[in-house]
Amino acid sequence: MSRPLIAFLFVAFSQNIFAASFSERISLADKAEDRAPVYEYLYKEMYPAIGSNLAAIMNVCVAKASASRKDFTIVADISNEGAFTKVAFKPKTNTAVCFVAGMVATRPPPPSKCNCGPLPIVIHMSVKP
Repeated sequence: MSRPLIAFLFVAFSQNIFAASFSERISLADKAEDRAPVYEYLYKEMYPAIGSNLAAIMNVCVAKASASRKDFTIVADISNEGAFTKVAFKPKTNTAVCFVAGMVATRPPPPSKCNCGPLPIVIHMSVKP
């Protein structure tokens, strides 16, 4: 009896980690944001709590002489503990690398009130001079 359970757990675990491509993760995050509790968490809790920190990080990144002005997209999960995990981004410009390094050091509030963590998110960054 334990062998089928172990095999099932391995398959479920491996599909969760390896199945989602970058574009699939964007789609998952977009669908999650369509749910009212997730939308409320993102726009009434998370962004108000860390938005100014993210803006400051971006200002530092774009102030560098070699800063790329190319837009980029980030996908990540927010853990139940309030940490950015499984972070990926495209394209991998120097500005995107700089921003993501600062972003992962920022702690969003845990998404516990919406019972939605780990929560997939997508952030589309527009880099303007």
